[in-house]
Amino acid sequence: MTHRPGVVAACPMNDTPAEMAPVGLLNVPGGPVASVAPPAGDPTVLPDQVNAWHTGYAVTSTHPAGYPVATTAWSEMEGRPVVVTGVVVLPPDTAPTSFAAPVPVAVPVAEPGLARRACLLVAFLTCVLVVVALSVTLGVVLQQGERGRNPAPSSPGAPSASTSAASGSPPTSSALPPGDSSQPTTTKVGGATPSSIAVMGPATIRAVGGAFLATSACAVVRLRAVDASETPTVLAGSVSSCGYAEGIGPGARFQILRGLCVDEQRGWAIVPENGNYRVRRVNLSTGATDTIAGSGAAGYTPDATPAADAKFGETMHCVVQDSGAVLVVDYSNGVLRLVSPSGSSWVVSTFAGDAKDRTRDGPMLMASFFRPVGLTLHRGSGTYYVSEFNSASIRRIRAGAVTTLAGRLPQYPGDWGRGFSEDGVGAAASFNVPYGIDVSAAGDVLYVADLFSNRLRRVDTATGDVTTLPTAFTLNWPHDAVIDVAASTVSTIVLLVPDLHNNRIVRQPVAAPQAAS
Repeated sequence: MTHRPGVVAACPMNDTPAEMAPVGLLNVPGGPVASVAPPAGDPTVLPDQVNAWHTGYAVTSTHPAGYPVATTAWSEMEGRPVVVTGVVVLPPDTAPTSFAAPVPVAVPVAEPGLARRACLLVAFLTCVLVVVALSVTLGVVLQQGERGRNPAPSSPGAPSASTSAASGSPPTSSALPPGDSSQPTTTKVGGATPSSIAVMGPATIRAVGGAFLATSACAVVRLRAVDASETPTVLAGSVSSCGYAEGIGPGARFQILRGLCVDEQRGWAIVPENGNYRVRRVNLSTGATDTIAGSGAAGYTPDATPAADAKFGETMHCVVQDSGAVLVVDYSNGVLRLVSPSGSSWVVSTFAGDAKDRTRDGPMLMASFFRPVGLTLHRGSGTYYVSEFNSASIRRIRAGAVTTLAGRLPQYPGDWGRGFSEDGVGAAASFNVPYGIDVSAAGDVLYVADLFSNRLRRVDTATGDVTTLPTAFTLNWPHDAVIDVAASTVSTIVLLVPDLHNNRIVRQPVAAPQAAS
C-alpha cells in the first residue's frame, strides 16, 4: 500500500510485531495535515466525508512511510467527531512539534493483524451510530411533515390548501405552519424596531420589489414584511413535501434549499438546489419552475459543459451577474461555478477555485476554497466575498485573485464547533462557521451569520476588523445576514436573519459602523 504526503489512510492491511511498538503522542500544528482525496488504486483511504481537524495523533507504531495513528476527525456526513485509525504521512520537511511519553497501546505487539480488526470494529460502531442518527433525523423530518400537513389558518380571503384541493385546482398560494414568533423586549435601534415572522426552516431571504422572497423547507415563499402579523405564502414548492418536479407554484418540488438570488430585470428567482444537484429558477409572476443547469447527478464536470449535462456537488448561495449569468457556490467541489446563457441554452464553467479541499490564496483558478458556503457581490467594484465552512474564514475575490480577509483555520482542541468566535483583525479574528454574508452598498462592511456561535458579525473590508453585533433575539443557527436596504439609514442598518432552528426570520437593526464608533 502506498501513501501520498498529506493522506490519512484507514485500516492498515496488515500489522507486524515491529510496526506495533508504541512511541508516544504526536502533535502537529496548523489545521488539517491530512487531505482525504483518495490516491488512485488505494481503496483503504478514508471516504471524503471524514475531512477536518484533529485533536492530536496518538502514535501507535513506527512506519517507514509515516506515523500510524488513532486520531479524532470531524465527520461531515455525521456532523460529529469520529475516531479513525490509520497512517498520517506528513508533508516533506514537516516535523511533529512534540512527542509525549510513550502511550500504552491496548493491542499486544506480538499479535499481528489485531490493529486492523480494531480499526474495522471502530468503523462498524461508526456505521451503527450513523444509522441511529439517520433514524432520529427521519423522525424529525416526519414530525415537520406532519406540521406541514396541518398549516396555520390562512389570512382572510387567502385560499387554503384544503379548499383548493377540494375544488380540484392548485392553490396560487398556501399558508405555512407556524414557527417561533416570539418578539423581543428590547428598545428600538436608531428608530427601527426588532421583529420576527414565523417561517418553517428558513435559510435565506432576498428583497424583491418592496416585498421579500425566502426559502422555507423545500419551498420558496413570499413575505410582504418581516413582522408577526404577516402570513408567508408559497410561490413555488412545498414546506411539507420535498423531491424533484417541475411545475407551477405548489405543484413544483425542491430538495434542500440553502441559497436564493433574484434577477428582477428578467423576472426570475434563481434557486441552487442543494439536494438535487441542480440550479433551478422560479418565475416571479407565475411561480412556474424549470432547471437551467444540472443533470441531477452529483459530480464535477469540465468547463464549457452544456448545462443539461453538468454535474454539481451540494450547491449553496448564488449571485446574478449583470449579464444574467449566475455564479453558484459548489460546496462539495470547493469551487464557484458560472452558469452562463448561451443562445437558447446555458453552459457551465469554473469561475474560481481548483477543486481541492484546502484553503489557499492565489489567482482565481489556482486558489482553493475549503467548503465555500456564502457569496455576495459588491457591484460597484466587482468584488466578491465568499464565506468558508471548513476554514472558518472570509475570502475576497478582486482583480483576478483570491485572498483571505478575516478568520483562520480552526485548530483542535478548543476551537471549531465549541463556541470559537473571537473579535480581532484579520487572522487574529475567528468564526465558528461563517455562513450567509452580505456587503454594504458602499462596499466597506460585510455582515456575517456566524452559524455555530449563533451570532451576527461585522467585518471591515478595508482592515479585516471583525466585531460581534448585539442582537435582540437568541438565535439558533442563523443562516444568513441580509441588509434590508429600504429600511436602513445612515445611522442604522436593518439585517434580515433566517433563524433556522427557531423557525423564524428576524428583523434585527444594528448601529451603522460610524454610529457605533
